[in-house]
Amino acid sequence: MTDPAEFWSSFAYDGTPIRKADPHKLGERVPNESAMKILTEIGLPEQLGYELFFFPIHKEPLTWGEFRRQLGRSESTEVDGFLYVAAGDDEGIIFLDGASGRMYSWNGNRKLLINRTLAEFTEFLRLIRESMNAVEESPSAGDPGHLPNLTERLVERFHEIDPEGMKEGCDYWKDITGRLFFGE
Repeated sequence: MTDPAEFWSSFAYDGTPIRKADPHKLGERVPNESAMKILTEIGLPEQLGYELFFFPIHKEPLTWGEFRRQLGRSESTEVDGFLYVAAGDDEGIIFLDGASGRMYSWNGNRKLLINRTLAEFTEFLRLIRESMNAVEESPSAGDPGHLPNLTERLVERFHEIDPEGMKEGCDYWKDITGRLFFGE
């Protein structure tokens, strides 16, 4: 599991708040013990750069179906029972299957496994944030000639951490790192 102190310090660099969920509010939505522990003891950032914006599950955790009903939408999707975690402009919506702990992206009515567990998802977020911090700290790290190597190393590390999730989620994570570091 992600080390809480490392996770928090990587996001403290730019002052991004980390929000922990209330286990009583999560209730039956997250029966997976590992996922529940991460959400309630470590938390999730408010955002990752200007690409991913996390839903305030610390205030009102909702499944995708519950969220859509609040908007007056009644058609169902295969991810209606998943916890709504984050959204991005082009990356789609990110969900947690509370029963299995798996992380999915939903974009264009397609469910895509992006991480086998929430622990791996939070580790990816930490590694991305630390890389963003390094680019901000060091003028040479932000040199456009170094950025392709940086994003390639990140994706290689992601493959080491979660080979199963990267089978489907590789393009998703390449897109996220490309948008964060290159604005693509």
